[in-house]
Amino acid sequence: MKRVAITILAAMALTGASYAQGTFNFSNGAAGVNAPVTLQATGANVPIGAAYWVQAFAGAVGTAADSLTAIGSPIHFSLSAGYFFGGATAVPGIAGGTAALIQVRAWDAVLGATAPALGSAGSGASNLVTVNLVTSPTPENNLVGLTGFAITPVPEPSVIALAIAGTGFLFLRRKK
Repeated sequence: MKRVAITILAAMALTGASYAQGTFNFSNGAAGVNAPVTLQATGANVPIGAAYWVQAFAGAVGTAADSLTAIGSPIHFSLSAGYFFGGATAVPGIAGGTAALIQVRAWDAVLGATAPALGSAGSGASNLVTVNLVTSPTPENNLVGLTGFAITPVPEPSVIALAIAGTGFLFLRRKK
């Protein structure tokens, strides 16, 4: 009977450990990190408020940037222009004590609440940062090595219409 109980407890402990998630501090303004997000058009820091979203993307070390997975929910820039403070963020599938690859992506809220594809107009992405994840009660590691990045502007509808009209004009001239 004791062997069965010990076996069940050991199995439960191993199962719980396999689902453990490592965490990091999702912030670009923490100790050792000063990486403001700016607007490419003006060079100014992204304003505080709901006009822009920011979200962490993560994967195992060696994962390509376009294969990283969104983690947590997108947040807005708060407290200080160009800075976000998301706090402790879990990386599903990667245990504490393991390194993970993290990228920060930000985008204009007019594009919606889901991050657009890398390189899309109205968005921007940070460099890839390797972070050693921790488990509670250890304080989360900061994104040391993160550098600031810019969000490209969303083209005005009139600019898009002008580009389409210009392309159409070129096709008409070619037919003659």
